[in-house]
Amino acid sequence: MSFAALALAASVASVIGEAPGSPDPKQVALGESFELRPGETGVIEAEALQIGFDEVAGDSRCPKNVQCIWEGDATVRVWLRQAAGPKQVLELHTPAKDRGSASFLAYSVRLVRLDPYPVLGKTITRRDYLATLEVTRGSSPGSDTR
Repeated sequence: MSFAALALAASVASVIGEAPGSPDPKQVALGESFELRPGETGVIEAEALQIGFDEVAGDSRCPKNVQCIWEGDATVRVWLRQAAGPKQVLELHTPAKDRGSASFLAYSVRLVRLDPYPVLGKTITRRDYLATLEVTRGSSPGSDTR
């Protein structure tokens, strides 16, 4: 990597507030779906916007091949930060028809999908989770506004 590329990466990291030793943020695009694992961060450079996937705070989704009365819910905790501003923590839920999106400033964040889907008798570890997210400009109808 050239000196100029290293300097640019360092300046981007300092602007978006990445801690030393944390994985490099993924470059993501406004309006396009992208995937993050817990602890990963995405950045939309043109918007000076960062999004991070903290954790799955709870997962009560009905496992595959099990008959349940209720389909269950998973709570995905993400955060957003614009420029050097403070982090805003948001909770997104499955099924998406309920509270799968939330608003932050002029943006809407939507949980498109959470993998893996539970299977009876199989434990999902923190690092197994993969959230597919989408950030758009403007708030979504029925979103949880902050």
